[in-house]
Amino acid sequence: GIGTGGFQSVWAEFPVLENMTGFRPDMALSAHSGWIGALAENGIPGILLLLAFVLSFAATGYRKRRQGLLPFGLFVTVALGLGLISENFVMRGYMLFVAGATVVLHRETHRSRSESQ
Repeated sequence: GIGTGGFQSVWAEFPVLENMTGFRPDMALSAHSGWIGALAENGIPGILLLLAFVLSFAATGYRKRRQGLLPFGLFVTVALGLGLISENFVMRGYMLFVAGATVVLHRETHRSRSESQ
């Protein structure tokens, strides 16, 4: 990959821009996809880490299926995976969604730790 956060600067230097109407070399453009951005900036390791992160919600839901969290874990995985097709992960809505889902999926873990102290 070109390095985390390097998409805009490399895109600005891309030679094809000179032949495209509507684009200027000084335009700051993003990848417009979390999956493509991760692949372009971080290569195969980056896309695998992002995939593992997205799948971790389904895996946690599966581990906590007795508490009824499998459908929620699958929902979060599908919603985040599909959302990253058309948007970058840096949007505030995704961050809040992931933070809330993490709290819901791990609420028993935190409760049991605090009760044992």
